[in-house]
Amino acid sequence: MVPERFSRQAIRFVGTPVEWKARLAYLLGVPLGDVEAWADGRLAVPEVVAARLRMEDAADVAPSPARDEWIRGTGLALSNRPQRQYLVHTLEPRFIGRIVELADDDPAADGAALLPLDGSHWLADVVWIDPEPVIGRMGPLLERAADALARGAQAADAVMADARPRTGGSGSDRW
Repeated sequence: MVPERFSRQAIRFVGTPVEWKARLAYLLGVPLGDVEAWADGRLAVPEVVAARLRMEDAADVAPSPARDEWIRGTGLALSNRPQRQYLVHTLEPRFIGRIVELADDDPAADGAALLPLDGSHWLADVVWIDPEPVIGRMGPLLERAADALARGAQAADAVMADARPRTGGSGSDRW
């Protein structure tokens, strides 16, 4: 395996380019010096390591529901409070946020803990799994989140429309 391919696959394997050599060494249980030598071509990558990295690449090619970028879900209300809606971003920068609906002029929308998605949807109680993006990257991420919510709403509407009873020629309701 050539050093460039090893580095690219290793970064994908550990999930981040930040300190990827140290992370890979830890995950494989090998000295950091070995990983550095593989990365710069001083040592050949052992076949068992190369095979493991190739397996990870093959897994990325296969479609998987766990690889969806956006997941919208409903919390399980264990008390009398209403169920809450959440949005999860599964790619870096990963986060979980509660979806709230507010009008543009709602005074609660002025809080610093709310991130605007569109005119009526906001993210509250955001928990960042990865480092929070810098200001310049936050806007595009929130735009993609709003698009995902809109697409999800359209898909839900289509499913509900297909599930509605249809009136047959005799006037009776049929499924």
